Amino acid sequence: HNATYDVPPAFSRIGTLGGLIGYDAKCIGAAFSLTTVGQVSGPIEYEAGAAVFILLERNAPNLDQLNQVRDSVKQSVLYTRQNELYAKWFDNLVKSSEIKNYVEEAAGDDQAR
Repeated sequence: HNATYDVPPAFSRIGTLGGLIGYDAKCIGAAFSLTTVGQVSGPIEYEAGAAVFILLERNAPNLDQLNQVRDSVKQSVLYTRQNELYAKWFDNLVKSSEIKNYVEEAAGDDQAR
């Protein structure tokens, strides 16, 4: 059918497919929905056209790499959750507080002196 095709290097769910597709969530989702080698996806429309995926190989994740970064990822997630909780607490504190603004009053007193 004179269609162009590309065989990208291995990619992850958070990676890019390169070429015209780049990072398109629908395309990456379709690629990762394939489970057996040789399986073909239906046409997936994206911004620059349409694509069909054929699963050539599926690589298992390297658990050694995960184990090396596990503690830093865990700490990062904990830090993010703590920040979110603090932000919610502070927003609630501001919303439930009675705040009075005396800036104009104080500025008027300084001009009067």
